[in-house]
Amino acid sequence: MILAEKILEIEKVISNGCGLGRMSDGKIAMVPYVLPGELVSYRIIRQHKDYAECLPLDIKNASPFRTDPLCSHFGQCGGCDFQHATYDFQLTIKNEFLHDQLSHLLNMHSETHSPQLRVSQAPIPAAGLVSESDVSNLPYGDSPRHAAGSFNSRENEFTVIWQGVAGSPKHFHYRQRVRLHIDERGEVGFFRPGSNILEPVSGCPLASAETGFLIPFLLESVPARRLLDISRELEILSSPGDNTGLIVFHTRRKPRAGDLVAARELLSELIPVKAVVLDTEGALRQTVCADGNDELTAASIILPFSAPGGQNAGGYELTYEAGGFSQVNHELNQVLVNVLIDWVRESGAQRVLDMYCGMGNFSIPLAMLGYKVSGFDQQRSSVRSAEKNSARYGLDCNFFRSSAAGGMKILAERGAKFDLLIIDPPRMGCKESIPAIIAGDCRWIVYVSCDPATLFRDLAMFLEHGFRLQKAAGFDMFPQTRHLETMVMLGR
Repeated sequence: MILAEKILEIEKVISNGCGLGRMSDGKIAMVPYVLPGELVSYRIIRQHKDYAECLPLDIKNASPFRTDPLCSHFGQCGGCDFQHATYDFQLTIKNEFLHDQLSHLLNMHSETHSPQLRVSQAPIPAAGLVSESDVSNLPYGDSPRHAAGSFNSRENEFTVIWQGVAGSPKHFHYRQRVRLHIDERGEVGFFRPGSNILEPVSGCPLASAETGFLIPFLLESVPARRLLDISRELEILSSPGDNTGLIVFHTRRKPRAGDLVAARELLSELIPVKAVVLDTEGALRQTVCADGNDELTAASIILPFSAPGGQNAGGYELTYEAGGFSQVNHELNQVLVNVLIDWVRESGAQRVLDMYCGMGNFSIPLAMLGYKVSGFDQQRSSVRSAEKNSARYGLDCNFFRSSAAGGMKILAERGAKFDLLIIDPPRMGCKESIPAIIAGDCRWIVYVSCDPATLFRDLAMFLEHGFRLQKAAGFDMFPQTRHLETMVMLGR
């Protein structure tokens, strides 16, 4: 007996990167590596109450936006979701997703935001992402309204400006930091989709040229193999400010004398690498530097930036220690910083609090422009880096170490006042500190998020307590993946 082939049409791509379609019985199917409008034969791999997870077997009519993946591991490695789509269409998908989520959020809070929304195709002045002459030429398929526009209410003349998703200058080779897993056999790679099974790789097309060339070298190096055998993860970071790099081995046990010898031997083989760090959870990092200065703080990444806020003066540099945080897409991070500066200027704020301040990605350029800036972060190395970056340029910033909720409590006890709050939390969001933020008198919030789910959860809480959404923009920090950075501005 020959079973009939199961075929469905893909309606759209949703936030998890899968295509959504409906099976013959009306049940929703989620299928990876497909595009809207395609007819797909499929196999069900997991049933749920309201939907089924499926794998595509054959594409019956390929989308005009389909392209050949660059990486031979695509589909087996869980790192990328969209290598089968042209980059312009990846932006379309992310634009439409964010636009739809914003529309849903505003409609759910119609008491403060009218549910009668209309999207304007008018250009957004000083958006930092598009100019008036560019709007009609943006690569967003048949939906230019999703690229830039405004949510408008005729009843109360309230407008939420939607500035679209800024594309990455580089579609591949953009990551200045990569982190690979290592299994018990010493194989190096990334996990397969939805599993902890390793897909061994010898390179990654998302890694920058400076980081990517090190992967195959480390797999063949004798001293590197010794360190890989005791490690659970390998991290490679480029330092574009001085054209060097760092290698971090996240080890399963505390390093021994022989491991430090291997690190020194590895450094002698790699002229562009200035330090090898052996990092064991719960123990002090061991740092071996090419210049012989093996102090923990000596292994720093240097990131160059152009002058803040469009000034004609020379640029500046920020440094952070190995283990600290920076955006992996350095070129697009510069765009993000510039747009945030524009928003802060438009708010009229003077006193700024930078929660989750990190190395000072936002704090330092704002302080350079004359804003009074305070910030805190829970990571000691981040606070050290922020203080060093501030001191280097003679800035009067106030940084201290604290959790988000704890930092807000400390500042409230001090009677500190701020006009604008920058929130750039980890993926889990800032739910626990929202009550303290609402209780304060800060008028403006700029929220930067790498996770739309926790972002919209937190935004709903702010909207329920008197804040209004003013602006929103996306930044495609992670081309070829479903992930993106979103920035919104709230006011009250």
